[in-house]
Amino acid sequence: MCSERKPPIIQNHNGASSSMKEEANVVLERTYEKESGAKKSKGGKPKKISIKEKAKKKAAIKLTAIITAAVLGIILVAGGILVLSNINNPDSVFYDFFGTKKPLTPKNLRVENFDSQKDFVLLLRWDKIRNAESYTVEVVYDLYPDDTISHQVYNDGIFVERKRGTLKYRVKASNKRGSSDFTQWATYYVIPLELEKPDLNWVREGDSVIINWNSLKYKYFNEEKEVTTYELVDGAYWLDEPANIIENPPLFTPNEEYIIDLFKGGEYIGDVLIIKIRAVNYTYRYTYRYEMGRINDPPELYDIYQSSEWTVVEIPIGQLD
Repeated sequence: MCSERKPPIIQNHNGASSSMKEEANVVLERTYEKESGAKKSKGGKPKKISIKEKAKKKAAIKLTAIITAAVLGIILVAGGILVLSNINNPDSVFYDFFGTKKPLTPKNLRVENFDSQKDFVLLLRWDKIRNAESYTVEVVYDLYPDDTISHQVYNDGIFVERKRGTLKYRVKASNKRGSSDFTQWATYYVIPLELEKPDLNWVREGDSVIINWNSLKYKYFNEEKEVTTYELVDGAYWLDEPANIIENPPLFTPNEEYIIDLFKGGEYIGDVLIIKIRAVNYTYRYTYRYEMGRINDPPELYDIYQSSEWTVVEIPIGQLD
């Protein structure tokens, strides 16, 4: 059996005092105890640790490790449940870090704060998507069904031009991870603004009637613009066809004077002459083939306003004879 290690004892070989020897031995003993972990009994000798005590100490350490591992496991499981339960919730912070790579499809498409009597733009809105970096908005107007206008925006809304008729629009969200699906097409009907009816004045001069009309204006944002074209139906030239079903009657400019001959073929055209006039939102111009073609001009007038109602005047020719 191996002998137990003991601290060395300093002998007095050089004649040092006994007190110095004792102090040196105390220092050596303390150093030994520190290195070996041995404890002294009351008698001054190191106390031996029994096998039972060692086993208890090992068991305590093992139990502490098990409890620590169990607590960490519970924390990890609870954290995992929390993440999984919120991973697809766009209002949760976990969605940004662990959620679906591409953003969700926007919801609640709507038109906000639109006054149909005076506004010339519409505000399209949708609910904000937490991890979206931009949105793509596609717009189709009823007046131009073959044209799809695409906008990229970085907020949850966009102002678009007002155009009469049905407006269709849809939205998708995008970020560095990808894009959502487009929403279904949303629709909104934009009521057309209507041009005012012109006033028609006439005067008889011999066998003719001279007519004219006032100039009208329309509003576009903060500007007032002049209506450029008027449509006139002269009953003297379409005696065989009712005036209200005449197609493509001639167009005139504002304040233009128009003379009607009441005497044709040796007799008057009838007892009553019907004249119709209205302001229109288009005009006619010669095309590249020198043919007269209808032009939707000016564009904002055509896009926003509809032609006015007819002003109808009945001139009693027989009473003027």
